[in-house]
Amino acid sequence: MTVTYCPIIRNGPNEKEVIQSFGGFSHFEDTKFERPLHPIVEVQSVDDLQALPLYEDAGERVYIDLPVAHTERATKLTEGVTATLNKHGSREEFFREHSDQIGFPLISSLLEARQAPVEYGVHLSVHRALEDKFDRIGHRLMIRSLKPGLTDKQKEALRELAEVTRPDEDVMMFDIVDSERGEERRAEKDIRFLSNLFDGYETGVLNAFDPMNGQTKNRSPDLADRYNCDFFGDYAIDQRFPPKMGGRPKSVKLRHYHPEQRDVAVFPGKDYAVAGRDLLGWDEWDRDHCNHCRQISSLIQQGKGNDFNRWKQARMGHYIHSVVHGDA
Repeated sequence: MTVTYCPIIRNGPNEKEVIQSFGGFSHFEDTKFERPLHPIVEVQSVDDLQALPLYEDAGERVYIDLPVAHTERATKLTEGVTATLNKHGSREEFFREHSDQIGFPLISSLLEARQAPVEYGVHLSVHRALEDKFDRIGHRLMIRSLKPGLTDKQKEALRELAEVTRPDEDVMMFDIVDSERGEERRAEKDIRFLSNLFDGYETGVLNAFDPMNGQTKNRSPDLADRYNCDFFGDYAIDQRFPPKMGGRPKSVKLRHYHPEQRDVAVFPGKDYAVAGRDLLGWDEWDRDHCNHCRQISSLIQQGKGNDFNRWKQARMGHYIHSVVHGDA
């Protein structure tokens, strides 16, 4: 079975530049994908829905998530998501009102506090509000990897969800939160429970990989295979909770994915051009791996150490290329 890749993307200018490189002619000839691409787009407002044709051109299926977890801490998305919820009254009303544009709504869990158990009952209520409007619904079930395991109350709520969802239509995603420094291993017991409970559904593992917080090893493909999942996904070397933009950092870390080792090499420096010179000296560096690697080489040669947008595009593009072309 060829496992699908689901990159979690925000509709920003850098992300749009990257996803465009996987649309159109990239589906054909020697650039044909070895792995299907099903983007998860985290939208902040109705305006983001206008860009969906761009993602649909690149992916065979596009999930739409209004990520309510961003209302519970200050991130780059908080203001937009909060305003959209206030305008529509709830995310279910947002989905219903724009059902002509949204083909596959995705219901994500709330994360009320860093250590609070996830409340899965909200999935049941939102599902019931949407099931008459959408033939297919996705559920993004957050798993706290720092917790000892699902409680009896959580398991009961999940069993109730399994009674109303549709195995042949609905999709279940097991999203590992707090996976830094290998803590995602503790989530496997919960993944096993969820895989058994939702046997017969399309399922997938998200975020067994967090290179921004020390978990540089990508274990998602292995976990997806171990639990017979249909897909895996992650933030494509970005942050779950991106902070609001501040001033220019005093130093940076250049993160570059090694497809064969499924690991991220980290190169620090005062700017990206300085860090990039160490990357060029790395024995595993391959300038001709993809267009994004050639872009990295060009940025280093031009000394574009502070062109943060183009460096982000190159980093994400190289990673997604590695995955969808079967290198990861």
